[in-house]
Order: sequence, then C-alpha cells, then structure tokens
Amino acid sequence: ERPAVEELARAGAVLAPLPGTRQEVEAIAAAFGDEATVYLGAEATEWRAKTETDGYRFVHFATHGLP
Repeated sequence: ERPAVEELARAGAVLAPLPGTRQEVEAIAAAFGDEATVYLGAEATEWRAKTETDGYRFVHFATHGLP
C-alpha cells in the first residue's frame, strides 16, 4: 500500500511547483472562454475538486503524480 500524501508531507517530502502548469491551465481555460472556472495555487483544494465540479462536463487537473 502506498503512503498518503499527508504521510509523505509529514516525513518531509516536498513537491516543487510544476513548471508550465499555470500556462497550461490558462490556455485550456481560454479555449472554454467564459464557461471556464479556474482555481490556481491555494485556491485549488481537494474540497473544491470534490464539491464544486458537479455538473461540469470537463475537469482538468495539472498535478504531480506519485508512484
């Protein structure tokens, strides 16, 4: 079983910002125009992903992947 992200953080693991993700998200949002809702940085929370994406046809995440 893989450790949860919270456990990795407590152990001192640091996930550096991913280069280019802000530009990636902004480019995708521009393609959807006024229909897009964008959360960046501290605004992009797990809570928002679970509660504010209902009814959206597309949801895009620019994130780290852990093995």
